[in-house]
Amino acid sequence: MSDRTWRGIQIRYYDQDKDGLILDCVRPLFGRLDGLIHQPYLVRHWRQGPHLRLNFRATPQDWEREILPIATETITGYLREHPSTTRLDEHEHLAAHRLLAVREHETGPLQPWYPDNSVQTEPYDDRLRIFGGRPLANLIDTAAAESTRLAFGTLDQVRRGELALFAVAIDLMVAVAHVSVPPIGRGYMSYRSHVEAAASCCEDRDAVLAAFEARYRRNARQMRATVAGVVASIDAGDPAPHVRDWIAFTRRHKEIALPLLAGKEIDLDFPDQPVLHRHQVDYFDVLLSTDRFRTEVLESDWFLAHRLAVNLLYAHLARLGVTALQRHLFCYLIASAVEEEYGVSPLQKAHAYLNDCPSASRSAR
Repeated sequence: MSDRTWRGIQIRYYDQDKDGLILDCVRPLFGRLDGLIHQPYLVRHWRQGPHLRLNFRATPQDWEREILPIATETITGYLREHPSTTRLDEHEHLAAHRLLAVREHETGPLQPWYPDNSVQTEPYDDRLRIFGGRPLANLIDTAAAESTRLAFGTLDQVRRGELALFAVAIDLMVAVAHVSVPPIGRGYMSYRSHVEAAASCCEDRDAVLAAFEARYRRNARQMRATVAGVVASIDAGDPAPHVRDWIAFTRRHKEIALPLLAGKEIDLDFPDQPVLHRHQVDYFDVLLSTDRFRTEVLESDWFLAHRLAVNLLYAHLARLGVTALQRHLFCYLIASAVEEEYGVSPLQKAHAYLNDCPSASRSAR
């Protein structure tokens, strides 16, 4: 129906652990509203106080007559029975939130925070300032709705003790690296690049990387076994169910994205905002020393589809409760494990690409 528009409900909940809120309030609420709301999904957010954003499409009549009353009753009832008890000082978070607002292109107010255990109905944020148009926004919204359904199942298994959250995150990251730009010794470079880029923005890059390296050294044997195990299970056609589901998700959304990229209907580099790196990254400098890497790789449809797949994965991990810092640590752990297990080096790969290798686009799948 053309009169279905996007709506938003926000639940301020300062406790770090929001799994109960998600599984025992949001999930049944989405189920109760099935048929009235379309493409429902949730986002963990920080602006004006830690909260969940519930986004969905609905008609104005359904919103006023049924959805809002049911949602208000359900959410406020849960908050009465299971209130957040964390005390946070919004002024202590202001400096960090100012940086986040720039990085995430947030344009709304940062203060004052809404009260803990409260419900708001601020307008849905369409993020067109980030996506540049409806085609990419529609793709992201569709993926977010599917990701939310998968997140419900994963968080339920985590709560029952059947899965461990961080193990799931690492499994999915290894899987995407291995199947999106195969093999793992090639696809993993996204993670090495992301953690190096993030660290290069820090004032004390060396301290950040040293802390990550120390964590890797304590877990190197286990990490190498995990990476090799996930890769072997995928190659054998028998990955774990959560890995299998995410591989299917990745392939499906890349197939949707590729014709849109080819037709220039979506632009992953909008808005064009340069990132200030405080420190150089050696293999970045090698790869960008000529235009070849930019034209053959960075601007190619296959690489842009891979970028989208990784970004969708990162959004899913955030939906599960993995923080940006934890994700950067996982990038480092996986990259280090791949480099040791398979004998690869980002700097050597950069030199090999420029000096010896044929066009990367010829071998991309």
